Amino acid sequence: LGATIHDPLTGQATGAGRMPFPANTIPGGRISAIARRIQADAPLPNLAGTSQGTLNNYYNSATEILDRENYDLKINWNPRASLSLWGKYSRMDGYWNAPFALGGVGGPGLSRAGSPGTNGGETYNHSICLYEGCFKFVLKDSYGDGYCCTFGNGSFYVTDTNPFDTLTLDTSFNAASDTFLFCLGDSCSLFLTAFIQNESPGLNNGSIDLNVLGGSGNYSYVWSNAQTTQDITNITTGMYKVTVTDLIYGCADSLSVYIGSTNRISEINLIQHWKVYPNPFTHDVTIEAALANEIIITDVTGKVVFSEQFNSEKIILSLPHLHWGVYFISLQNKKNNLFKTFKLIKN
Repeated sequence: LGATIHDPLTGQATGAGRMPFPANTIPGGRISAIARRIQADAPLPNLAGTSQGTLNNYYNSATEILDRENYDLKINWNPRASLSLWGKYSRMDGYWNAPFALGGVGGPGLSRAGSPGTNGGETYNHSICLYEGCFKFVLKDSYGDGYCCTFGNGSFYVTDTNPFDTLTLDTSFNAASDTFLFCLGDSCSLFLTAFIQNESPGLNNGSIDLNVLGGSGNYSYVWSNAQTTQDITNITTGMYKVTVTDLIYGCADSLSVYIGSTNRISEINLIQHWKVYPNPFTHDVTIEAALANEIIITDVTGKVVFSEQFNSEKIILSLPHLHWGVYFISLQNKKNNLFKTFKLIKN
């Protein structure tokens, strides 16, 4: 490069008057033992390179190693002829290893995903086994310009082999890094439930408190009355339908809710004093609900896991059979059009 290496131990502190090393070479005795060890392990250039041999002057290749251990355990229990229970546990331990590009001094791994072996105009394919779930695909480019510009227009696709669906794709990556989200199986399923407050006749004070589980947590809402908020208030008696769309993963679900009319102010006051406690609970749940005569408990999928008729103002339920998680307990009196739903958590 024509650069002159000066001896820092000569001349003045400002750098003036320093003398060059003889033959423009730093003597071996002036190089630390650690630096000499690193230099000894570092490979020498093996390509002509560019910029007078200082860039793109080295190439290396190796075989990556992938060891994968899968564990699948399934237990079936048939306590009686009409009842069958089963549980399954699966685990995968994957060890992906590749030699360092610069040997003993490290550098990036020489794997197919990290090697510079895919040139312009070529297609790189890679298959990997994933479980059902939602994932982030991170695309990185060391030059910071993506697959555009000098090398033309590029693209990528992430596809599911069975069925052959496109999970995510891109044709405009032009940065150092970008992240793309996709889901396999039913991981993007949404579960919608609603807490309702019936209308008092003529007061337009009905309301729907909507709850959404699943997906990314970033949703849009479209109600049949043109509202676009998660919850709606000041509504009259009638049927209301909401469509919820996951803005990240794209899945959607709908729920229809009927708002009735509560006939007497005293009944409204009673509903406001209905209680379910403790919440969260571990074994027993106490319910105080005057005029209510039916209890229905559902899980987050809407499946009824418990129901019972009762005729007292207070009842204690023993629910040890329920697994930990989120449930919805609905108290109602259909004859008097009284309904109230609570979210219930079991530890």
